[in-house]
Amino acid sequence: MTIKGDAGEILLFMYDYYVNDKGSVNPEKLLETTKWEGNRIDRAVKYLKEIGAIDIILTMGNHQG
Repeated sequence: MTIKGDAGEILLFMYDYYVNDKGSVNPEKLLETTKWEGNRIDRAVKYLKEIGAIDIILTMGNHQG
């Protein structure tokens, strides 16, 4: 899948958590749900941040990826 496609899936995932009061989204939840490698998630989240779709603070760390 493309970065834009992955970004769309992550945005839908975040939206679902927000509208259904499932709590906050964190890297562990994304990894557990998507079963993607961390680098794939990182690229998609970075893309969403760059286009202004989300506002996040990126921190250094390794979450199984």
